[in-house]
Amino acid sequence: MSLQRIIEIVSKYSNTPVFEDAALFHDLGLYGDDASDLLADICDQFPVSFEGFDFGSYFPDEPGLFNFLNKSQYTPISVRGLANFVASGQHWHSFARQNPIG
Repeated sequence: MSLQRIIEIVSKYSNTPVFEDAALFHDLGLYGDDASDLLADICDQFPVSFEGFDFGSYFPDEPGLFNFLNKSQYTPISVRGLANFVASGQHWHSFARQNPIG
């Protein structure tokens, strides 16, 4: 698994250029179904699990002006953090407690 492969996958869901330090919601604007589909795609392609993942802590379900004005209520996940998670092969709840994801 490489960071470049994660960037390629994330790029399928983003309308903006993807770089390794970009936060999925905060910088790339991924939320709702797109974010959910991205996570499912990651699980389909790599032996990882988002068990224990609280979607609402990281992404809004649907667009709303308040969500975009108050991005600080969501914990950022960077592309690099996602790649590190995939490389770890851990369950999300174990990885996120021990490693930087933003």
